[in-house]
Amino acid sequence: MSGRVGFILMLLTAMVLCVSTWAYAQQEQTMRMYVGTYTGPASEGIYFVDLNVSTGALSEPVLAAKTKNPAFLATHPNGRWIYAALEVGDFNGRPTGGVGAFAIDEKNNNKTGTLTPINAESSEGNGACFVSVTHDGKAVLVANYGGGNVALLPIDPNTGAVRKATSVDQHHGSSANAARQQRAFAHSIYPTPDGRFALSANLGTDEVIVYRLDTTAGTLTRIGEAKLPPGTGPRHLAFHPSGKFVFAIGELTNRVHVLTWNGDTGALTPSDSAPTLPEDFKLPNTTAEVTVSADGRFVYGSNRGHDSIAVLSFDVANGTLVPVAHTSTGGVGPRHFALSPDGKFLVAANQTTSTLVCFAIDPKTGTLSPTGSQVKVGNACCVRFVGSLARE
Repeated sequence: MSGRVGFILMLLTAMVLCVSTWAYAQQEQTMRMYVGTYTGPASEGIYFVDLNVSTGALSEPVLAAKTKNPAFLATHPNGRWIYAALEVGDFNGRPTGGVGAFAIDEKNNNKTGTLTPINAESSEGNGACFVSVTHDGKAVLVANYGGGNVALLPIDPNTGAVRKATSVDQHHGSSANAARQQRAFAHSIYPTPDGRFALSANLGTDEVIVYRLDTTAGTLTRIGEAKLPPGTGPRHLAFHPSGKFVFAIGELTNRVHVLTWNGDTGALTPSDSAPTLPEDFKLPNTTAEVTVSADGRFVYGSNRGHDSIAVLSFDVANGTLVPVAHTSTGGVGPRHFALSPDGKFLVAANQTTSTLVCFAIDPKTGTLSPTGSQVKVGNACCVRFVGSLARE
């Protein structure tokens, strides 16, 4: 009798394990992304959407946190905190933007998706448009478009809160486009893959500025810059997986520029470039985001006007870019996009038409195909995946 009872218990245990494994597998079929927006009648703050990694289907958006104009997002390496560039004109009575810190709900394996505000600090400049987190998780870097400067804000290692900025650098200069480059406009700032430097693209001065980054001391020290052709208007950057190249997308000339990177000296040197538009497209256009595939073979850039994602192939041996294809984003104004951590999908945020649209990526050609899934998110302007595989 005891043997029969033991057998039944073993059978029940096996069944529980099978159900648990199945449930875990079902859970792992989705990846979560958070969406930054401009708030107003159509949006209340940061939303979350789940991507089905089998079908490319997007779930309906859910409000994760109410906050004003969380225009750009960055995730902490620990996967527990998210930071937002708060593009506001007044922060606690000062004419600056803000940097907001949020904690991801850890209850029930983050099934709720809720973000709890931790705190916010001044970005130390007007028009906070971009944030990134250093790879060691010690600091947030912020670019202030209107203020034309960048800043470093330390992160409290226990709570995730941002502290007051300990380093601010003001950019100066102008360039060839009288309407858009009458002064410095800092548009982004990124830590380099080794964490020793930071690079900032300034749209107004046609420069990618190089800083020595010290997160222990909380400092950004300018050591040089790379000058791009007059009128380029560099906006965003992306690092090649080899660590030898940086890609800068020119908002005003609709080209992706290749720069060689020396991680020992911090020297950044322009080399090749390629257009993001088809040759026969002559209407107004500005580019926005640029990203590199995990294998380094393809570079993607978004066009606002042509409303497409440009696919370019990259020859790492020669350091050259070649246009491959252009795919409509299925909406208007693709301000930002992100590749899924598994490299299988691209999700585009069409700000003007307030949609997220998903595309499948062909691993051999790098080209995109619509999955047929799109959802509405008011004034969507940034997409960030969370999880251990997420790349920024």
